[in-house]
Amino acid sequence: MMQIPEQDKQRLQHIATLIEGGNLAEAKTLLTELQSTSPPSAPMWYLVSLTVDTPEEKMEMLERARAINPDYEPAQRAIRELRTPPQVSINEWLDSRSPSSNPLSSTAVIVIAVLIVAIAIVGALTIRNLPPTTPVALQPTRTMTVTRTRTVSPTPPPLALVTPLPAPFTLPMTRGRAVVTLKSPYREAVGSEGGDILLNGLADLSFVENALSITITNDGARQETWSFNFFAPDFRANTVYGSAVDFSRSNANTPRMSVISTRKCSTPVSGKFIIEQQAPILVLSFLQYCDGYPLRGVLTISPLVDAAGISSQKLALASSMGEARIEVRAGSGELLSNGRGDFVLVGPANLAVSTVSVQLYVRDDDTGEQWRFGFAAPDYIAGKSYAAVDQSNVANPTKLVIERISYGQCKPLTDGNFGFGQQGDELVITYSSICGGDPRQRLDGTIHFRPQTALSPTPTIPPAEQFIPINAKGHATLELYSAPADSVGRGKGNFAVNANASMEPVPLDDLGAVLSFRLSPDQGSVWTLNFWAPSLQLKKTYMAGSRPAMSLRSGNPLLTVGRAPAMLVKQGQYDCDKVQGKFTLEQQAPTIVISFEQWCERDPDQLLRGKLTFVLSAAYTSTPTPSPTLTLTPSYTPKPTKTRTKDDEFNLFVAAPTSTTEVEMEWPTTGVKYVGSSVMSIMDISNKSLRIRLVTHNNWEFRFYAPTYTLGMTYENVTWFPANDKTTPGMSITSKTQHQSESCQDITGSFKLELIGDDRVITFSQTCHSKPELSVRGTIRYLSYESYMATHTGQK
Repeated sequence: MMQIPEQDKQRLQHIATLIEGGNLAEAKTLLTELQSTSPPSAPMWYLVSLTVDTPEEKMEMLERARAINPDYEPAQRAIRELRTPPQVSINEWLDSRSPSSNPLSSTAVIVIAVLIVAIAIVGALTIRNLPPTTPVALQPTRTMTVTRTRTVSPTPPPLALVTPLPAPFTLPMTRGRAVVTLKSPYREAVGSEGGDILLNGLADLSFVENALSITITNDGARQETWSFNFFAPDFRANTVYGSAVDFSRSNANTPRMSVISTRKCSTPVSGKFIIEQQAPILVLSFLQYCDGYPLRGVLTISPLVDAAGISSQKLALASSMGEARIEVRAGSGELLSNGRGDFVLVGPANLAVSTVSVQLYVRDDDTGEQWRFGFAAPDYIAGKSYAAVDQSNVANPTKLVIERISYGQCKPLTDGNFGFGQQGDELVITYSSICGGDPRQRLDGTIHFRPQTALSPTPTIPPAEQFIPINAKGHATLELYSAPADSVGRGKGNFAVNANASMEPVPLDDLGAVLSFRLSPDQGSVWTLNFWAPSLQLKKTYMAGSRPAMSLRSGNPLLTVGRAPAMLVKQGQYDCDKVQGKFTLEQQAPTIVISFEQWCERDPDQLLRGKLTFVLSAAYTSTPTPSPTLTLTPSYTPKPTKTRTKDDEFNLFVAAPTSTTEVEMEWPTTGVKYVGSSVMSIMDISNKSLRIRLVTHNNWEFRFYAPTYTLGMTYENVTWFPANDKTTPGMSITSKTQHQSESCQDITGSFKLELIGDDRVITFSQTCHSKPELSVRGTIRYLSYESYMATHTGQK
């Protein structure tokens, strides 16, 4: 019989207590989470049966409980009660359900049943499946009284508890240990009318061209080989495939199946099947009609963790950038979560794999928090559980570390475990930890990591809709409405600020730059407006906020930020600790116009609404009484054309650029493209090595070397810099994030430096022989001020 993990026992006890208290909505939510992170068990399905609405659904859940553990007494007793007069129609598993004709009555019956059997629920969980020393009542330290961050529907659909989202099926193992429960009634041939049948044995699995084949050799008294075959044109987990025909038929558009022992059917079979769970434990349920008689069964297959099966189960982990979704469940006294209870982290992630550990770094989109999850084990086997702290093998200890960066980590971590699994392109890691031996400081959950190669590329904004910030001076008009409770505008109602102003893109780590405006009126305080989004698009409204404070302290306009848009408007010393709002980039030519609303402390009564109109001007002349609706069109004097020497040209080329940098990059092997504007760039030269640093979605560093530079010349057969002999050209391209640098050394490349008008242009290409996915080509273009205005505003 499958053992229930200790952490699942505690969660089941807590759910039973909720049901006993009549809190069915909360119980449904926790059961849904439990099904997504843990293998099914008889107590779990029994508790689900107490939360559904109809007798048919209740019977289905009880049958699932009994299929896992035929001796589970609470399920047997509940089934007998359902089958006693008055008789009700009990659908076979997977058959169509009909809605209850009296939902209110059904609900009342369920509530009464809950009150009658509540003590039996917890008692049965404890007596039949838990160690005798496990207390029946939920421990006070696990009382979930903290406020949850997610919104829970008061009445989630019952099917959400038993039908997780469909997902592409990927074979989790090629060999495993199988437990199969079958029900073969009178005159059913394959099971020889054996009634309740239990198979235990080794399973060999294959999945080829959407056909899943499982062969199981039974170790029990009935030593025989069973064959299970299933096909679907779009084989997916959590999807019921009905109207399946015999597997022997060559129909590529119809589900097919067959279950065969030493006996088989005399006529083609039909039936239904579903993959209920695919990793780390495979769970498959089926209903087959053999000569018109049903054979029902549930296959539960676990990965082998003995020496014979390790080689086929070992995960091939590699360092990769990507995206992570991390479900976190925290005890009432857990410190890293700040009392949030259950919450989810979603954001860009870096999986760093070394010979001694696996480290996952993630930055949450919403809060900007950075977390590190570290795992150390001698090997990483799918489905194997590792102790969080195990020093028994001095050479290869296991270890778990959970850290909220710049905040702290649990010390000492005294108990817990972790495990690895694979679902298609997704790496799944479960973890559990207890800090300082205090159950209230429990932290557990599930990590879902997808590498960059499995993610959909970010849609490219059409050039005509891109908002490209630059360093510029000018004049601004700020039209404002400050509500009476607003602290930034001091509750002044409608008013306007006219002042000389500057626009500046301020670098923000590897997240691009913040669009920052600074207005300095002749009288009064300086106004600062900061706006940020992963990409800036005209006419698009960005919802910003639901995050910690954003301030100019430490010189950073956004102290903490993820990938969600952010904003902050402040006047002198009048600032906000918490901000929520929205902004729209209305126009960028001939003037820049941005409208916004800000709620200080996230309080709608503290509204500050405004419109910023910024006029770019090399020499703006203010009038004594500027109008709030004033529109100025700056004029520009073209630079005179002059003849440059080669030294003049190269010196101009390496001069620090002050305009926008446009970047186009393409990775030919993967087909990924990046087109955008780096709002911050640094170019310098040292010992004839030209170095360029760009702030884009990653921090990129380019290095180009030539013994003698000639603009317009293409340098070919370039090797890696600095390993070249300094008599031939060299280059290197490095992607840098906060925790990792990635580059290729065995390269062949080319580059060209040229001046096109006043624009500085670098064209490059690099072929990486050891890692083709790092091969890249592209163009870096430093736009002159005139080019920028002509390209993006139509002015010259």
